[in-house]
Amino acid sequence: MAQKKISQLPQADTPSSTDKILLVQSGVTDYMERSDFMKNVDADATFTDITTNNVSSTKHGYAPKSPADATQFLNGAATPAFAAVKDSDLSTSDVTTNNASTSKHGFLKKLDNNAAHFMDGTGAWSVPTGTVYTDEQAQDAVGTILDNGTVGDVNFTYDDATPKISGVVKNGAITEAKQTLADNTTGNASTSAHGYVIKATAPSSGVRNVVCIDNGETVYKNAALVDSTAPANIGTAASGSQLVAARRDHVHSMVDTIEIVIDGGGSAITTGVKLDIEVPFACTITQATLLADQSGSIVIDIWKDTYANYPPTVADTITASAKPTLSSAAKSQDSTLTGWTTSISAGDTLRFNVDSITTCQRVTLSLKIARA
Repeated sequence: MAQKKISQLPQADTPSSTDKILLVQSGVTDYMERSDFMKNVDADATFTDITTNNVSSTKHGYAPKSPADATQFLNGAATPAFAAVKDSDLSTSDVTTNNASTSKHGFLKKLDNNAAHFMDGTGAWSVPTGTVYTDEQAQDAVGTILDNGTVGDVNFTYDDATPKISGVVKNGAITEAKQTLADNTTGNASTSAHGYVIKATAPSSGVRNVVCIDNGETVYKNAALVDSTAPANIGTAASGSQLVAARRDHVHSMVDTIEIVIDGGGSAITTGVKLDIEVPFACTITQATLLADQSGSIVIDIWKDTYANYPPTVADTITASAKPTLSSAAKSQDSTLTGWTTSISAGDTLRFNVDSITTCQRVTLSLKIARA
């Protein structure tokens, strides 16, 4: 049988999978059923980066390779390519299907060519409610509001030719009632410019604040003029360095001494009452010091009573069991004063009694006091 192409074979009935196809090769005849042929499926295709069979304006074909860019789309050019959609690619018409509405985003509806109209919230072109002013009327209204015709205001005028608003301060003072002040420190006075006083700060109880400025500073501050610090004890005179003023009724603590000397006149001191004094000021005893002419022993008791009850007796002792004492020594000092009645009122009398003595011929008793 002469060889023919399949396309040259006569048309037959609808083929089935059991139809036989004659194959002749090198004198050998064989048959194959139709089911022996494999169908071409997508998985059998192998694609490459060859563009020969891509689609074009003249023929069908494969789609171009994707650029992996979600913002690009295949266009309909003579040689189709992926590209971004531009405003110029859009062709709008008088179709309202995709206009914005209260239920979805969309296109702006077609303008109605009326300058007095504005789009309202329903998507309709409408005239705003209320009075509509021209630019000049609006500017004149601003000038009227700012210029209420009283002294200290600003006169505003409108120039049509420019156009602009000009303002001139009228003669007179701007009253406090026309100012609205806030907690803004921009306009506060400083070393470089006049300005407002700083905002007041209320001090704590017993302290008075003043607005002041110290050396090296550039702006005012609130600072305490007086405080509750107790004054220093009286001491060496000095000009001082503190910038806080003292209260007029402040009192300095005055440290003083009450001194007595018991002298045996070249012989050992004897026991008994040696001296009485009147203290003309109120004070508090803070320390007792004994100084002797030589090492020895002595015990001195101090009695106190009012001037009206003078003289004091041993029942009026103020030293308890811690009497000023020397014990085989030439000096002693006690600032603890255990059990002492240290407070003395103005006018009280003191009596000094030697309870016991050995060797010492002269002893000085110094009571350190703080005046009230």
